[in-house]
Amino acid sequence: MALDDLDDAMPRSGGSWAKRTSAAALQKWDHVMIQGRPCEIIGLSRSRAGVAITGRDVFTGEELEETMPAEARMEMPQVEQLEYRLVEISDDFLFLMDDAGATRRDFRVPEGDLGSDITAAYDAAESLTVFETSAMGEEAITSFKRT
Repeated sequence: MALDDLDDAMPRSGGSWAKRTSAAALQKWDHVMIQGRPCEIIGLSRSRAGVAITGRDVFTGEELEETMPAEARMEMPQVEQLEYRLVEISDDFLFLMDDAGATRRDFRVPEGDLGSDITAAYDAAESLTVFETSAMGEEAITSFKRT
């Protein structure tokens, strides 16, 4: 078995799992590590020089770019999104519950507009579903919807 084959099943930083593939095999909307950040590919162009990749950081929304030779091995992180019902906001922490009744209290109200919007909707007694994105050992509340 080749070392690259073993590499496809190795845990990455933070205990999360990722697989590796060549830059030439990437497609738009795949997840890939760019500059050490998990990104969703939003732009891809191929040339003789290699593959130019534009990605959006799954946590911050920041656009990142990288150009790689076509044969370069790229890490594709496992990105998961979970949804929770917002039960309460207390002391800047979200009290969340999933469909099975399991609860979490370890997420702070997000900073910026997202946190302000969640807090305003909660204060207006709206029912909310919040979405957690996780990848490479990092997790964050990244969006919400009114239910």
